[in-house]
This record gives sequence, structure tokens and C-alpha cells, in this order.
Amino acid sequence: TNADVDVIVDLTGTFAASAPLRFVPSTPSRHLDTRGGSTWLGPIGMDQTIEFAPSVVGAVAVSGTIVIIEPVVDGYLTATTCGQAPGQTSSVSAARGEIVANALTLGLTDGKACIAAYAAAHAVFDMTGWWVT
Repeated sequence: TNADVDVIVDLTGTFAASAPLRFVPSTPSRHLDTRGGSTWLGPIGMDQTIEFAPSVVGAVAVSGTIVIIEPVVDGYLTATTCGQAPGQTSSVSAARGEIVANALTLGLTDGKACIAAYAAAHAVFDMTGWWVT
């Protein structure tokens, strides 16, 4: 940086040649857009969790980009494996009114993923690949 900053790093996983999963890259495709065009319509409310299905048969995880769009206050979204408590980490953070994207890899439960909001905001998830055994 060109100025003093505080940095927080949240470890979400590790990669190893001997790992049991294999990555399958894909053409980026939109699997969630709360502004319209997906099963969820309207912003995710503060402290609300929604579920979405990336629609990949056999996938145990997906990689892609999550976007927080114009939160009503400073806040964040946390993408999680459904049924798992979101915890205290963020997948993408933004100040009130901003649009911010972040890459992530996310585990699936029965083909579904969850996004929890800690500020009312729209969310987008674009998948760039998936993980299979």
C-alpha cells in the first residue's frame, strides 16, 4: 500500500497435490443475482441467510466471485456451507453504497450454498469452476 493500513487475513482452506478434490474450470456463469434473474429477488436483509444452488452435478465445492452491491450501511456478506454457522469472517466487505467483489471457494451441502448478510444488500455469485472427488 502507499499508506499505513490494518490487514485481516481469513484462511478458508489450503491446497495440496495429494488433496482428494480436483478442480474443473468453467466459463464464468452467474448463479445468483438478487437484483433479478435468480430464484431470490430483492436484497438480503441484515442477519438473514439465503440459500442458492450452483447446479453442478457431483460438485462438493465451487469457486467464483461474490459481489456485495450497495449495502445500506457498512457491512459484509459471508458465504458458507449451508448448515454451518457463518462465524465471524467475511467473504466480501463494503462501505455503505459501494460495490465490491471478492474471489472465493465455497463448500456445498446437497448441491447448495448459503450467503449470510451483515448489512442489507444485493448479492451476486459468478462461478468459475467446481471441485469434484
